Amino acid sequence: SDVYPVPPLPQPPKEANKAAFYLLNAFNEAMANIPNWPKRQPPVESGEVQFQTLYGYRRLDWFSRHENGFSTEIKTNKLVQALAGASFDCEYKQERAELSLSAQGDATGLGLARGRWGSMNDPTLGAACPVYRCVFIDFGGRRHNAAVSEANDRLSVMPQSRDSRPDRAVTWTCTRR
Repeated sequence: SDVYPVPPLPQPPKEANKAAFYLLNAFNEAMANIPNWPKRQPPVESGEVQFQTLYGYRRLDWFSRHENGFSTEIKTNKLVQALAGASFDCEYKQERAELSLSAQGDATGLGLARGRWGSMNDPTLGAACPVYRCVFIDFGGRRHNAAVSEANDRLSVMPQSRDSRPDRAVTWTCTRR
């Protein structure tokens, strides 16, 4: 693969097993000692393609269905807890659609096939989808990032462009029912 996570990977929670810290530190050390390993993300405004982050991997359908995927998120993430089971009325230009986010991590609506959703705390997304106020909503190969209002009652749903940045030109505005 020509896509690499950029070091350093973030540390696990303080409560994690000591082995998690050992393995993570070993990966970070290995990446730091490989001469041609990418050292940092290019600035979002540069227009350069962003490197894969660990946040992208959690979007995979098999991972979100894993026992440590969505079921853990709904127990530990306040934003996911607040949105689980919510339904929204959405608009984009003259189009109207519904969007539902289930408590099992399934997403339906926007005229697309059934998909998955979960938290997306990727700092490379910047203000378009702020850390702790962002979720991913993916329908098959169609990925979306959604910025969530402070009151958890509105979503700005943006398709993710091929270079991993949100496409702000196409934004669904969704209001909670």
